[in-house]
Amino acid sequence: MMARMDDFATRVEAQVSDLGADDSRLAAEEEEVNRRAEDIRRQRAELRGRIADLAHTLDVYRNVMGIQGPRREPEAPQAVSYTVRRGGTIADVVQSILEQRGSPMQVSDLVEALHALGKLHGGGEAGRGDYGTVYRTLTRDRRFEKTGRGEFRLVGASGRPATLGLAIEREQPS
Repeated sequence: MMARMDDFATRVEAQVSDLGADDSRLAAEEEEVNRRAEDIRRQRAELRGRIADLAHTLDVYRNVMGIQGPRREPEAPQAVSYTVRRGGTIADVVQSILEQRGSPMQVSDLVEALHALGKLHGGGEAGRGDYGTVYRTLTRDRRFEKTGRGEFRLVGASGRPATLGLAIEREQPS
């Protein structure tokens, strides 16, 4: 009887070991897929930025030269999409948003994103209190640098603006 119990325990331990190895393998595969997806999002964000810059340059050129260009249809509305870890301070969430965005953002847009993420809950006239809260947070935190009126960017470890970016799809006004 004791031999059967030992045999059973040995088989169960072997199954647990095999399943643990399978779990580790799948976790490693998941990390690789997530890394690749992050790289793709960064590449797309960079391309979208380059496209926007070239389109703006072309518009300015046409305007200066008095050339009528083809009429471009406005882009279809797209939903705001930020991925942030749960918890953390407002500054931590804003840092994550700016890393994903890869470019400066207006405080009003950050307030909107924080509302969408459930980090801010509104209050007051048109969220003015939230605007002030976010603005004060950004001006007091060394991770952020003011780039214009009501606009901030993320400062990299070297003291220069961070250049990381993911594709952020933002709803366009109708």
